[in-house]
Amino acid sequence: MPEIGEVTLFSKIINDCGKNFSFNSIKKFSAKNPDIPVKWKEFGIRSESRGKELAIVLYKLEEEVKKEIRILFSLSMTGVFCFKKTTEVPKNVKLQFISICSTHSLFFCDQRGLGGWHMAEGGELWGPNRGPDPITEYQLFRENILSNLKARQFNSHICEVLLEQQYFNGIGNYLRAEILFRAGINPFLPAREVLQTIADTEGQGGAKGEDILDLCRSVPLEVVTLGINKYAEDNKKWADWCQCYDKPGMTATKDKNNRMIYHKPEFVAVARSKKVASSSVATPPAKRKKKSE
Repeated sequence: MPEIGEVTLFSKIINDCGKNFSFNSIKKFSAKNPDIPVKWKEFGIRSESRGKELAIVLYKLEEEVKKEIRILFSLSMTGVFCFKKTTEVPKNVKLQFISICSTHSLFFCDQRGLGGWHMAEGGELWGPNRGPDPITEYQLFRENILSNLKARQFNSHICEVLLEQQYFNGIGNYLRAEILFRAGINPFLPAREVLQTIADTEGQGGAKGEDILDLCRSVPLEVVTLGINKYAEDNKKWADWCQCYDKPGMTATKDKNNRMIYHKPEFVAVARSKKVASSSVATPPAKRKKKSE
């Protein structure tokens, strides 16, 4: 599932093509999603992102009166955006925005077909159940968590709470592993215990290292700055960047929601004491022997 780093990069791809191209037609290849009611002969495209959320705004060019259509996308497990030559149609296309010159197109692709889009209505900007963006709205993100620690979601382990999009919008499975690993935090500690320590010292000043909330900003920002993408056709740079997720020597344990969390092996005993599913060591796949061997 694309996380905040990938979604931010997809939004950048859309904005970059919108700066250089105008568009005049849209093709839809998904029966379950709505038609996009554009009747303009020519329109521009721009994008915004917020955590795991992505919006595309279509607007009429050379108009004194502002006319826009806002489309909210759910990327689900495998939704991606790419900008290619119109003749280089990628696999699993669900939506295509064709440029006026017809040479290039913006594609929305979804291998599993679980993602989609809808037209924003009534001033709708974002989904109602997602929190602030950890990168672009960092202070709001931090305040939203530390002021709500009595909420029932914080009764769970910290590794599970990091996937609660109401508070950690954009953080997904690989980012939670990388964040907890760099913070040196046991994934199976109670979330409230971990975060209350931060709340108790908030605003006291003094020199301190990055806490787990700081890392929720800085770690995905590395993904954006490096331009790496787990869902790229060649994601070796992303895999090399990971320090914990699916790395040799790390242990993989299923959390209470049956999601795999990677962590240091020494946390296994704690996982078992807290009745978390038994763990298995993540090791590199065995190399196939050549026939000559």
